[in-house]
Amino acid sequence: MARILVIDDDEAVRESIGRMLTGAGFVVQPAAHGEEGIELARAGGFDVILSDLRMPGLSGIDVLRTLREARVDAAFIVMTGFGSIDTAVESMKLGAVDFMQKPFFRDELVMRVRAAVERRQLARGLVVDSLAFEQARGGAAGPEQDERAERERGPRLPHARFSTIRSGSTMPASASA
Repeated sequence: MARILVIDDDEAVRESIGRMLTGAGFVVQPAAHGEEGIELARAGGFDVILSDLRMPGLSGIDVLRTLREARVDAAFIVMTGFGSIDTAVESMKLGAVDFMQKPFFRDELVMRVRAAVERRQLARGLVVDSLAFEQARGGAAGPEQDERAERERGPRLPHARFSTIRSGSTMPASASA
């Protein structure tokens, strides 16, 4: 069962999103502000992090930037009622997999979260398969080889995902950079 972290300063929005996602079979953890969200995300175990853009203190972009620098392995979706194309592009460049304009319907939210979960699971499977292949072809397993493989591989796959912008068009993240 996929775990979703919902970061939003508006309690009614957090609860509403929590009900929608829980009803769709996800396990949801709410966070009332960016700092709490970062603390929970660093503890790990989330498949998707859904964050509001405008919050007191740290913004959703600040949260995204902090979690990417900390190499937190989760798909990130930014949501806002005050979005612009520039904000969407900035969030995608920082590694968000999606950008949602509020208000949104339950079906749209569930579909986008499911897609993010599936992309993340696929990316994780590819990383695991490539490490197994490296070990099978004679590369010794161990911490030094894992560190070497991580350096050679460069940024993790979540930064190379396909992104869906509100219009519904799909393009490689590198095409929007």
